[in-house]
Amino acid sequence: MALKLSIKSIFGKYKKITACSIMSLLLIFYFFISKHDGIIRVAQIIIFMWAFYLFDIKSRFNFKIGHYIIWFLICVFGILFSPLYYIISYYDKILHFVLPIIGSVIIFHVVRKLKISFAWKLTFTLCIMLSCSLVLELVEYSMDKFLGMDLQGVFIYDSYAESYTTMQNSLTDTMADIFNAVLGGIVYTFARYAHYHKNGKKE
Repeated sequence: MALKLSIKSIFGKYKKITACSIMSLLLIFYFFISKHDGIIRVAQIIIFMWAFYLFDIKSRFNFKIGHYIIWFLICVFGILFSPLYYIISYYDKILHFVLPIIGSVIIFHVVRKLKISFAWKLTFTLCIMLSCSLVLELVEYSMDKFLGMDLQGVFIYDSYAESYTTMQNSLTDTMADIFNAVLGGIVYTFARYAHYHKNGKKE
């Protein structure tokens, strides 16, 4: 009995480290079963996971395990599965709609500590989320401009022709990404507002 309590207390104390370790092991396991494909992407996610942990500790925002899982999912679908961008033409658009919704959960956890009204907390959450989306678009533009990459635009790989087919040009792709981010942010805002009133105005 004492041993069980000890293990439980240790896990409770180090649950965030345990969560990051498990997620890192899952990524390493994926790397081996995928025949050593995507080592850079796997390494990036592991770094981002532990960076999130360090940020949590240093900032004392006290993120929950659920927030770690959300961050892990954002990294997995945004980085690890990035080859799907060149296979499924609408994969990028789905991400730019869904990720702002779940990402807003993390942002709201930080914003909710401010001593302001609930409406302003939602407004700040939406503004911060949209700012993050715009920064990502600027990063993509800069990498295309100065490093000669093709991050902006939708390209589908044709295995028969062994070439890429342009499905959307860079401008259309950027505007569609921003529109989807705005739409995702609005969906989260209304969903959170409805939940707030359903719970008797308790956050």
